[in-house]
Amino acid sequence: MKRMKHALGLIGLAASISSLAGCNGPTKDDKGGILTFVDDSGNVVSYTAEELLGDYEGSGTTASTYFDKLYEVLVRKYYNSPAKATELEDLKVKAKNLVLEDESNARQNANNNGTSYQTEFESILSSHKCENLNDLFEYHLYQKEKEAFENHYYNDNINAVRDGATNGLYSGEVAEENRIFPEDAEGYGIGNDGWIKEQMPYHFRHILVKVSASSGAFTQGQITEDSDATKGGEATKLSSVIFQLAGAVTSVTDNGDAAGTVRDTTWKSFGEIAVAQSEDESSAKNFGETSIVTKVMSSDFVPEFKLGTYAFDSLYNKTYTGENATTWAKENIFRVTPGLKDDATEVSEENIDPTQTVIKADGSEETIYNYFKEDIGLGQIPYGAAVALYKAAKVTKDSEGNPVNDGNAIYYPRNILFNKYFNKHNICVITPNEVPYNLYDGGSLPSTFSSDFEDEKGTVSDVYKALPGFQNDNKDVTGLSENVLSNSEGQIVLAVRAGASSYQGIHFIVVQRDALSLYGSTYDKEAKKVTENTASNKEESGTNYKSNTVDLNDYYSTTRPGLEGYPTYGEDKTAATTYVNYNQTSQSEWQTRSGTITTDLKNYNSSLSTYIFQNLVKEQKIVFNSAAIEAKIKNYTSENRKNTKADHFNTWANNWKTYAEMIQAQEEARNLGKGTGKGTLISEYCAIGYKNHDGAAWEKGGVCYHAK
Repeated sequence: MKRMKHALGLIGLAASISSLAGCNGPTKDDKGGILTFVDDSGNVVSYTAEELLGDYEGSGTTASTYFDKLYEVLVRKYYNSPAKATELEDLKVKAKNLVLEDESNARQNANNNGTSYQTEFESILSSHKCENLNDLFEYHLYQKEKEAFENHYYNDNINAVRDGATNGLYSGEVAEENRIFPEDAEGYGIGNDGWIKEQMPYHFRHILVKVSASSGAFTQGQITEDSDATKGGEATKLSSVIFQLAGAVTSVTDNGDAAGTVRDTTWKSFGEIAVAQSEDESSAKNFGETSIVTKVMSSDFVPEFKLGTYAFDSLYNKTYTGENATTWAKENIFRVTPGLKDDATEVSEENIDPTQTVIKADGSEETIYNYFKEDIGLGQIPYGAAVALYKAAKVTKDSEGNPVNDGNAIYYPRNILFNKYFNKHNICVITPNEVPYNLYDGGSLPSTFSSDFEDEKGTVSDVYKALPGFQNDNKDVTGLSENVLSNSEGQIVLAVRAGASSYQGIHFIVVQRDALSLYGSTYDKEAKKVTENTASNKEESGTNYKSNTVDLNDYYSTTRPGLEGYPTYGEDKTAATTYVNYNQTSQSEWQTRSGTITTDLKNYNSSLSTYIFQNLVKEQKIVFNSAAIEAKIKNYTSENRKNTKADHFNTWANNWKTYAEMIQAQEEARNLGKGTGKGTLISEYCAIGYKNHDGAAWEKGGVCYHAK
């Protein structure tokens, strides 16, 4: 590993000091050296307080200014060396172009705002704390120099930043000399475990079926069904997607076999279904793939999708929570577990945070951890509900052609079934169970109402169990008595109701690569079972593997097929499947994806520059001759790192709290009047009897009565 190689350029710079590039640069004098370092030839380069800090020295400025100016002068001197002359000229061209862009923006703003060019340009100068055009140029030049300087650093250390160590991902303790960002308890502050551990990246695929039900309608949502059978509405599409995932036919055949109950002769892959059916256009064209999902950075994923999957893995998925979990999973599961303390290093009673709570319906407080683990648990959607939804999709009148309950759409069978079984914001699996509607086939109403019609789990159906999607052995993953729906690759299909400002819908999700799976998993087609790999299948040296399953660090490769360092497998060194080339064959897409990973690595922690500086001090033997300045710098970096960590944790904890509060609102609505048949969640009893609604249930005071 070539640690800090490019940063070595700092120690060969000329001793003469030019003024700092930022606006308000210092004036050189002889206050005395406060920082020195020794180059490879033993030459000592010294910096004076004025050279480093200028008019900031003694002005009561914050520690961040000291750090910024120290960092700035190191970077500027790096680019003032003869060896960097060519690169510096290129950076100057880029800086000049940015100045021209500022001037153009000032003219445009003046035109739009009815002001003068001078006024708008001075506003731009002020925003960068600059006084004139030359200052602005120097400002942009330094920004470009800093960006290029850090790129040099990352080019030589990017994989260590990803893995947290120079010798790759590790399990358990790692020698301090191998950590890329080690802790310095008495100086620069807390360490950093690297991108993979700090961000826990996930690679998902999903299928989105949009619905028109509003987000806050936890029990009264309404979905559409187009009267034109050739178009199909939301109810039909939702059920049809589930049929396809299960490998069932999606229509009624000539011999009378019902949709959703008979095996399709061609079980489509998850990717094929996503391409044809998903209403998330950007991911549909990539076989349902999403971008990388991380703990804090990926804010564009709704909580049901992101946090729901974290809850599944950390609380309900026995692959990672059970006694046979791999060492990696056991050591890192706390990182995606809700409701733990900020300093937790494992999932244990002592690490449950008592301050992270949600208020329940009875006014009591429950910890976020216990709320998701015990109160909510893993949701279940009976497959029979999809069959029922398909049959009930177009029912809006009784058998005599009359509107029931004055045509109040909330009583349409499709909406009753949608709200009861699908309108759930907690993460769910799909079970091979039948529901009351299947038993009565939407026909005559049972003579009396019972609370059995409000059960949401249903009972196991031998017909549904026989479908391909329920053949993969995953009972030991969920702990349920029957297999749950999985795709043709053995991956469990998760389902959740979610939405944002631009859509509302149901997500069907599979995890393509899990952050808790260090060595990946293997699907045995004969045994119909997915098992976690317990050790790397990497060859003794290099990045060549014995089979196509790569370690987690190589899965997020920062290079691309055909280039040095890209993982391969087999004697012919075939390019392995990673996030970079999954379902992609073009060089341009590979480059884009590897670039996406690299960008994430550079930006996942706003304190990374303090670690770079610490490494410079360590590797280049930089010496502070001013104890006061050294103390300020160390205190700043220590506080900066703690604040960054606190910000990340607060964002994490607040997101879980917000999600818990939404789930609690949902549960309160669903439980209101439950067991009486008159709750806000309308009983399936009414959906069953909608066609033939004679009887007490539809009279005043009955469970299906609608007040006119």
